Amino acid sequence: MIRVFISYRHDDVAAIAHDVYRYLCDVLDEGFVVIDTVYQSHNIQTLPDLVSQVRKSDVLLVIIGKQWQRILNEREKLLEEGAIDEDWVREEIHHGLVTDGVFVVPVQIDDAAMPAASTLPSAIISLAHKPATPIRRTAGQQWDKDQVFSASMEALLARIINRSNYRFCGVTEIHRTFPVRTFGTRVAKAKKTVRLLSAWTSKWDDLSPDFEKAIKQGVEVHFLLLDRSYAVEKGELN
Repeated sequence: MIRVFISYRHDDVAAIAHDVYRYLCDVLDEGFVVIDTVYQSHNIQTLPDLVSQVRKSDVLLVIIGKQWQRILNEREKLLEEGAIDEDWVREEIHHGLVTDGVFVVPVQIDDAAMPAASTLPSAIISLAHKPATPIRRTAGQQWDKDQVFSASMEALLARIINRSNYRFCGVTEIHRTFPVRTFGTRVAKAKKTVRLLSAWTSKWDDLSPDFEKAIKQGVEVHFLLLDRSYAVEKGELN
């Protein structure tokens, strides 16, 4: 799946950022969409932990509202005066920009202006040159009933998926070992068909209950497996 990290100013666009989060959780796997307040309030206690989440992401959405630039300027001044040790949002953006493979997308909320390069600190100056995607909404509408918001999010999602397909040529996730838990979750969510094309795995005992449940629910399950030990015995694999 595509891992998305949502960065935003809490005093700027908290409500719309959470609407973006909920929308993406509906169409992507919830476990792969991260919004920074979730981690700050539950798991992440230090900046390195937050940075680690950004670096592991495929996409960094930088949510920019009308107060984004003003808040950045205020935080920069506090940093210069030594009143604060760090600006977490700036660090999120910086590490997204400098980490290979992270797709950084500025997201303009309503009529918010993109920051000019001359107004940004050097650590995140390249953000100004990233093509932005606008998100619009209808005043007073809930996010899941707002057609304007949905249309904006569909455009953003299409951009994310198109980039992912281009980068991985259709591969959405790579694992060093067979991902039993992740695969079992996907099988449980299947509606019509599960197709498994894989080298032989010793994890069948762990996977069997998920397959059995899917079959009982009417899901078609297809396997194409390579038994590596058999191939070695036949001299077909070194």
